[in-house]
Amino acid sequence: RDSQENSVVIGTALDLSSKVGGEFYVGYMKRDFDSTQYNNISSVTYGADLLWNINRLTSVEVAVERTIEETTAANAAAYVNNGASVSLEHELQRNVLLGGFVSVADHEYKGISREDSYIATGVEARYLINKTFSVGVGYDYTRRDSNVAGNDYGNNQIMLKLTGSF
Repeated sequence: RDSQENSVVIGTALDLSSKVGGEFYVGYMKRDFDSTQYNNISSVTYGADLLWNINRLTSVEVAVERTIEETTAANAAAYVNNGASVSLEHELQRNVLLGGFVSVADHEYKGISREDSYIATGVEARYLINKTFSVGVGYDYTRRDSNVAGNDYGNNQIMLKLTGSF
């Protein structure tokens, strides 16, 4: 499923105030597949990411996007993803962060009549060991509903994380 994707977008980064900033773009995307088995895909693309620092300790981030994503589904080369998410992070103490998110997405497969809808939610607590490392615990739940029989599922994950940023 070799392909080449080209996008032409226009956008901007905004600093609306000392508490609100974000990035926005809109454009056109096209993915051309090397194999004639798959039809080329073109569509409008867009994205936005807005961060609101409610106060010094709490922030909310809202994001939306429309992209073309690859798939391994039989007879489909890709799907158009429309997604949105909201996340919240609160600094309980200087080195203890609490967070949560909710996201939704719709996947419209090209070449087959399949559409999937996702909803995901999660919570996390992180302890910042130092500027480089953190340890955390989290829980995520993801639900997929599909118009193709046998492709629905629910997934529960409990995670223990050790993260390094360099």
